[in-house]
Amino acid sequence: MRTKKAQPLFSFAVLTLLTSLMGCTSIPSILSKESLLTSQVFTIKLHHGRYGHAIVNNGEHIFFLEGSGKHGLLSNLEIINSQTGTIEQVNNLLIHHLYHTTVRDGRDSIYIVGGMSAFTYGKKRRLLREPEMEVFDIPSRQSKIIGQIPGASRLGSAQYHNDKIFFIGGSRQNSTPSTVGIYDVTKDKWQLTEKIPTPKDTKTIQRGQYLFTIEGYNGKSPLNAFERYNIFTGKWQSLASIPQKLSAHSVVVFDNRILSFGDYTRLDNTLIYDFKTEAWHQTTIGYLPNRHNLATVLNNRIYVIEGNTDGSGSSRHYSSIRTGNTYELA
Repeated sequence: MRTKKAQPLFSFAVLTLLTSLMGCTSIPSILSKESLLTSQVFTIKLHHGRYGHAIVNNGEHIFFLEGSGKHGLLSNLEIINSQTGTIEQVNNLLIHHLYHTTVRDGRDSIYIVGGMSAFTYGKKRRLLREPEMEVFDIPSRQSKIIGQIPGASRLGSAQYHNDKIFFIGGSRQNSTPSTVGIYDVTKDKWQLTEKIPTPKDTKTIQRGQYLFTIEGYNGKSPLNAFERYNIFTGKWQSLASIPQKLSAHSVVVFDNRILSFGDYTRLDNTLIYDFKTEAWHQTTIGYLPNRHNLATVLNNRIYVIEGNTDGSGSSRHYSSIRTGNTYELA
């Protein structure tokens, strides 16, 4: 397993973008253009340090689900009110998940897909791929198991569109699955469809009728593949490669751009893809360096949830993040 042992962290950075992202310093071989990026960085502390957890928001609240904590796998979640900053804890979900992904159905349900759970064999406990899919109901704060995932894997990515969940990528013990799993919510039925051009652990975003995969890890090395999946036709298209290999990162869509935070080896790495120019650029916008982080966008703020920084157990003190800083890039 390539993922290093986690050092649980209790806070995360919030980037408030006060001006549009207009470009940034360039990656070698890509032309740059002058830009100005202004942001504020501040932190919110969670009750539990988490690693390998998942994140989703419903336009009002941000949900942090399960993962691994100080004493092992967690079965709870924390819910942050984006307006007040208050945190609600919900305990005793059905499954203790790690390296899973989540997606909301646009209404009141959060689907928890893939990942790993601890199973007991005799006197030993082992982490194995979790085949069961769980759904969390936001109003009642209750969850239930609704079935099994064909070809379950960890570190995959899920997107929701028109009552269908698209589960892409991930890894198994000695392989990376090559198909896209599509779950029809109304029919409660899975199907496997067109193969991914580059099987991998990956991160995805949705824009219009397309799902984009942004780099990842194939079990041997990081990748620079950039591909898109047409939801309506079920076909893949390989796009121009990203100028650098990237893994253990997070991605969001903001202001007609893809933003990627972190990397397994370059912890402070931040990339931006502009859909208008179809070019990648490298920049720095003030989040603390880390790998395996998570990100989400809510109310014109990008929430970058810290991962880990050192597999040996040492870690930076994230409570020391300064607030109200302004970052100016040219």
